[in-house]
Amino acid sequence: MTKLVSLGMKRKSLRRRLIAPRHCCLYDPNLCAATINFVSEIFDSTLRKGELVLVDFSQLQEMTAGAALFTFGNISAVQILTKSLHSIEMVLPKDHDARRMMIGTGLWRALKTGPAVSSLWDSPSEYLSGSNPAGDYKRTLNRLENTQGGLPESVSRAINEAILNVSHHAYEFLGEEDPLTASLGKRWWQNHIWTEDGLSFLIYDRGMSIPRTIQHKAFGASPVNLLKMAMTAGVSRLKDNVGRGIGSEDIKRPVHEQVASLILISGGARFEMSKANQIEGFSAMPRPFPGTLIEWHHKLSPFTANLAEPI
Repeated sequence: MTKLVSLGMKRKSLRRRLIAPRHCCLYDPNLCAATINFVSEIFDSTLRKGELVLVDFSQLQEMTAGAALFTFGNISAVQILTKSLHSIEMVLPKDHDARRMMIGTGLWRALKTGPAVSSLWDSPSEYLSGSNPAGDYKRTLNRLENTQGGLPESVSRAINEAILNVSHHAYEFLGEEDPLTASLGKRWWQNHIWTEDGLSFLIYDRGMSIPRTIQHKAFGASPVNLLKMAMTAGVSRLKDNVGRGIGSEDIKRPVHEQVASLILISGGARFEMSKANQIEGFSAMPRPFPGTLIEWHHKLSPFTANLAEPI
């Protein structure tokens, strides 16, 4: 929902008010499309239409982890590309729990950080952004281990593979088609949440989706079938598969080896895998998703003895 509002006293500037849904969620098919529309409109209004926006969270009652990272990634991308905080102003939720979530988790601070998003690495923030695959992977691993102990090797390898996928594929072919987004380079956004139930780790990039990077292998195939192909052992996004294609197995391995679950949303398709619930399947997204979001949830003890070595 959008409308124009005027801000300021002597010189009024028009801002497009973008009102967040009451429930921002990427998991529920009934809520997913509205969430993607809302967040995508922030990016498109500012960068493609050149508008100033007021992002109004006042009606927000609930925001799931994936939706929070998706929101952070897109607002941060605008701030990085415009080199300014000016394009976007924001209003906190009125709901007490939603307001406490946004401030208490560090999301509000991350949203207000602006182009200096790398400074979040020097803070306790769980919301982070990286562009240096090797260095930021090690910093991620150190942060997780220093916070709660250690990680199984399968978890560290999955995180590393997700970061490498951003570096190698996400923005690689966007130059001519979408030079604005391509200028983000190798940028991704991440979040981790430790609870008594274990660890959730999420990573998001706004690059070319997995189905689109592999569509040269099956012209005309649906996003769901393309994602199935990409998640098959031995299949690479590159035309030459030799020596490649193990990445999808690394991403799924924590579910095979731990009590874990995985949700991967990319373009027009979604993959879900859960060992506890014996779920493994693909489905179409109700609306195309800009980029790729991966979320693992691992039922780990907060202090795990099996420390992972940097890869």
